[in-house]
Amino acid sequence: MITLLEGTPGSGKSYYAVADYLLPWLRAGRRLYVAVDGFYLDRLALFEGRPLPELQKQITLWTERTAIPSLLLSIEPGSAVCLDEAQMIFRAKEKVPGDILRWLETHRHYGVDLLLMAQDYRQLTSGVTRLVESTIKFRRMERFGMRRRFQGFVRGNPEETEVIRTLIGRYDPTIYAYYSSYATGGITEERRMKTIMSSPLLIIGLIGLIGALGFIGWGTWFSGTKPSAAQLPAPPSDATALSLGRVEHLVSSDAPTPSLSATTATMPTQERLRIEGGIVMNGKAYWVDAQGRILTAGQIAALVGAPVTEQIVNGAPSLVSDRIVWGGEGSPPVMPQLLARQPLDEVAAETSPLFNEQENKPDVKCIGVDNEERECDGSSRD
Repeated sequence: MITLLEGTPGSGKSYYAVADYLLPWLRAGRRLYVAVDGFYLDRLALFEGRPLPELQKQITLWTERTAIPSLLLSIEPGSAVCLDEAQMIFRAKEKVPGDILRWLETHRHYGVDLLLMAQDYRQLTSGVTRLVESTIKFRRMERFGMRRRFQGFVRGNPEETEVIRTLIGRYDPTIYAYYSSYATGGITEERRMKTIMSSPLLIIGLIGLIGALGFIGWGTWFSGTKPSAAQLPAPPSDATALSLGRVEHLVSSDAPTPSLSATTATMPTQERLRIEGGIVMNGKAYWVDAQGRILTAGQIAALVGAPVTEQIVNGAPSLVSDRIVWGGEGSPPVMPQLLARQPLDEVAAETSPLFNEQENKPDVKCIGVDNEERECDGSSRD
């Protein structure tokens, strides 16, 4: 199987190659062929507690990269090969010799595993990348404030963009004892990468967010003030033009109705108006409140100081407002029912077929002995 590890220098690909491939292969007793700068057998023998001659028989170090392609043809079956900086061995746009390409195509027949490392798969010749079965792209986690961790994105062939899974690893300082990332031990890498947590804009944004949340929380939970009447929404424009005279004419003379302004002034801001029912006349709905007043939707909106909407439900009108109670506290809205006739204004009474007064007829008919209807005068003939 051919596996490719790609990533910029210091992204964690060399660490992952040693920790997850070379050391497990070594401890499993596999024959190894390694081309990694800074991988020393004497150091490996010291930390593994094994004799150096024994490791020299198990591991072959390749230092001449130009000769590596031809050396692949002579490796033992069942062995494992690890090639760092593989772009220097299989350079992009350079043709791979036919015998080496055939060996790469049939390497699994010999039980060989090939591990390649490069900064980017496009640095390798396409004849090799087409044979890669697993690709892991590494990146640093320092930008997220995690210097001791690395992240890898696993996919199939390097040409594929779909990520199969994501891995996050933690650097173990003991692994660094087995290899050196640089050929010269005096070379060190100066890290100048800034994390996102050091961004001044992010810090200012976090402070602003915390302050806003604190202000909202303080105003919501600790402030005892309530909005004044001036802060409440104004009544609808169509309700302000209504006159009080019409409302006074609609109600019975026996129970005088308080004026609209007086009712509004005496009604608490959060008090809701109770609607007992309604009537429909000439296509217009009138509503009866708990005081017996017959009101329109606009008048009700002026009374409660909030928008009131009329809607048709199952062919019958209904009112929608959070300041209205139907029939009493806690009862669900009911369909408006036709109430008993009450005095309306003169125009409504004349035009409404529902409230036309019928002729006064006697409740008792008088029939004479001749079976003819006659006026009742109280005589015995009736």
